[in-house]
Amino acid sequence: MKRIILITLLFTLLIFVPGVWADGGDMAAANVLAANGRTAEAIRAYENLVGQGVDDANLYFNLGNAYYQAGDLGNAILNYRRAEQLAPRDGDIQYNLALARGQVAEQLNRTPQTMVAIFLADMAGWLTLNETAVLTLLLWTVLCVVVFVVRRMGHGRRRTLLQYSLLPLMLLFLLAAFTLGSRLKMANDVAEAVIVAQVADVYAGPGEQYGSDFQLHGGAEVALYQTRGDWAQIGAPGAALRGWVNEAAVTAVNP
Repeated sequence: MKRIILITLLFTLLIFVPGVWADGGDMAAANVLAANGRTAEAIRAYENLVGQGVDDANLYFNLGNAYYQAGDLGNAILNYRRAEQLAPRDGDIQYNLALARGQVAEQLNRTPQTMVAIFLADMAGWLTLNETAVLTLLLWTVLCVVVFVVRRMGHGRRRTLLQYSLLPLMLLFLLAAFTLGSRLKMANDVAEAVIVAQVADVYAGPGEQYGSDFQLHGGAEVALYQTRGDWAQIGAPGAALRGWVNEAAVTAVNP
């Protein structure tokens, strides 16, 4: 049992400690560039950190701000979304994301269509995927510990109280496991993406020979279904509407 607890704590640390942190000096230098109005240089500095594998909410937030200042709504929303996934409870990220979304030409429906989807969207607004995994792992560990203790204890009031706690613990664990599994499945089935081109022509098939049906502007948030050569199939989240755009015109929130 001690080994199980030790392994759990180890996994918790591995999940919570980011794999790569932004170099403080590089981030500060990029922030100075942005503060002095050297937006293009700041964007290059931030993107350089992203290219090095830095995965940090503050980095994406600052990069989103720089793109917003440059008038690039697509890349601004893309980076705000990436920041949101790492820090879903951050009020500044939510405010700036809502501000940028309000300026997008196409207001595609992002409202979840089912009760399960609504629940998962609410959970995503409170817990990151890593936090959900840690919560599931901790609940499983606590459940195992309680079962172990109950089996070792003699009859008495404490044993009875622990027995009564098993059912709610089991229900909480099952709910957390369901949430984790559902979010992983959704992330693997359909990627969330953002139109990053100023204007993207949407075609009926993967090629200009199919003819353009309509256009989407930078910042439109779409579902990315598949890629074929230089073309990507996209659609409105939760809708049957689909089409193809040049792959360079759209970028997945999770690369």
